[in-house]
Amino acid sequence: MLTINRAHAFSPGSDLWIVPATASQNPIIRRMDWYLNFQLSRARHRIVKELPHEIKRIMTENQMNELLSEHEKNRDTSPLAVIASDRLPTNIVVELPGAKPPDWVQNARSVWENLGKPRIRLFLSSEIDPAIFLKYWPPSTSDEFSVVNL
Repeated sequence: MLTINRAHAFSPGSDLWIVPATASQNPIIRRMDWYLNFQLSRARHRIVKELPHEIKRIMTENQMNELLSEHEKNRDTSPLAVIASDRLPTNIVVELPGAKPPDWVQNARSVWENLGKPRIRLFLSSEIDPAIFLKYWPPSTSDEFSVVNL
């Protein structure tokens, strides 16, 4: 694990950046949002439309309740991925919703694994102690990742 100081947070070297939604007022995250044309902050304020009553009724009648509950569950808890290759020295920025530090680290690892384990830079909020991070993301010799403490 390579720890990068804040002054070099936007240096090249990682294909995926993961940031916590809870750090949205951090100067680094605000600057990142500026470069991404405020896609992070606009998505935070977007209100997901609720499914119309008629569609809910049809889904219930056709025993599709698990899809319906999945839609409701993911309204506020889904990560936000933004293509950033033309604006920042990375390909994708993923903003993860707030959670308890161990859960956030595990969610970040899950996103990283689902994207094929690219070179990653994690922007850790002040709530995430480095010891907690290492407990839930044990380093491996094949993993290429760096960390920026916000």
